[in-house]
Formats: sequence, C-alpha cells, structure tokens
Amino acid sequence: DEYNERQEQEEEQEEEKRRKEKELEKLKSFAEEKAVRIEAYNENVLQSVPSGVIGIDNAVCIKSVNQAAGRILGIDAADAIGKRFDEVFRESLTVILNETDTVARMKCPYITNDRRHIWLGITTSQLINSAGEKIGLIFVFSDLTDIKALQAQVALKERLSQLGEMSAGISHELRNSMAVISGYAKLLSKKMDT
Repeated sequence: DEYNERQEQEEEQEEEKRRKEKELEKLKSFAEEKAVRIEAYNENVLQSVPSGVIGIDNAVCIKSVNQAAGRILGIDAADAIGKRFDEVFRESLTVILNETDTVARMKCPYITNDRRHIWLGITTSQLINSAGEKIGLIFVFSDLTDIKALQAQVALKERLSQLGEMSAGISHELRNSMAVISGYAKLLSKKMDT
C-alpha cells in the first residue's frame, strides 16, 4: 500500500511538473510576443520621426538609420547598416565623432552622396544601456537648407532695403545741391541778360 501511495505522489508531482512547464511555456511565449511587439513599436516610432536618426556603437559601426536620415542624406539606409560611420559619411559629419561631449544643435554644411549641398542641424547624445555604460552614440539631425535659404533672402532684402535708403539719401543730397546750382545759374543768367 505504501508503494502505491508513493507511486501516486510521484504521479501527482509529475503532473504538477507538467502543468508548471506548460504554464512556464505560455509565459515565455507571451513575453517573447510582447518583446516583439515592443520592438516593432519602437521601430515604427524611429521610422516615423521626421528628423534623421543614426545610431552607432562604440566601434563606430552604424547600427540603425531611419528613413528620414536616408532621405535627408541621400543614402540607402539598409546599405549603411553594419558599415563604419566614416565609410558612409563625409568629413563634416565624421569630425563630430571626435567631440568628447554631446553636441547640441550644431549647424554644418554637408554634400550628400547625390551631390546636393545642404545645411544640417545636428545634435548628438551618448547611447547608454541600463547598466549606465556608454554603448554608442546617437545622431539626430534635420535639414536646415530651406531655413538657411530663407535667412539668406531676408538678409539680402535687408541689404537691398539699406541700399535703397542710402540711395534715397544720396539722391536727396544731389537734388539739394542741384537746386542750389540751378538757382545760381538762373541768377547768373538774369545778370548776364541785363
């Protein structure tokens, strides 16, 4: 009888073990699905941002490039991933890698791979993991080309306005001088007639 009792206990323990393994498998599956959903959501956020975002690791290899970065810089984002930053980008961007601190809203000219001359507003930030260790660098940038063009137009209009004011002043001075000369000429003309 003791043998049967022990066998029943072992069977119950075995059944309990199988139930817990199934429950554990369900929890694992749920956690994996949740991780995939969170990763997909984060990727959607990254790709939806209108600013360019590039992530590099400590070895200066590109780990992520969003669509806006590809569009702004004229690169194929998928081709850039895995390459060294300085293999893909020109010197004006690679010099930023030498900065020891983060860069806050630096403006720099850049020539894209498709030969467009653009202005970039760049901010960098260290990429830190949950343990507080630096694992890379994030570049966030926007295309300031249109803003720079508008600023140049405003500056040109201001210079033209100043030139117009100066021309009006010169014209006024010339008219005054000419009026005096004209007056003396009429006076001389009358004196010569008499």
